[in-house]
Amino acid sequence: MERLLNARELADLLGMSQDYVYELAASGELPSFKIGGYRKFRASDVEQWLERHREGARVVALERRRA
Repeated sequence: MERLLNARELADLLGMSQDYVYELAASGELPSFKIGGYRKFRASDVEQWLERHREGARVVALERRRA
């Protein structure tokens, strides 16, 4: 079974505040789930989320260059 991260661990890994991690998760933007009232993050889900955001950033940059 894959190890689960808590919000503090994920915030440290991503270099952002724990509050922002909670905001992203609560809005549904960052994949997460709750176990017994604790928000947990699967590392593989977070990696996929990061890849989607990186790819999205590239598309926006290409569109700006074309304009």
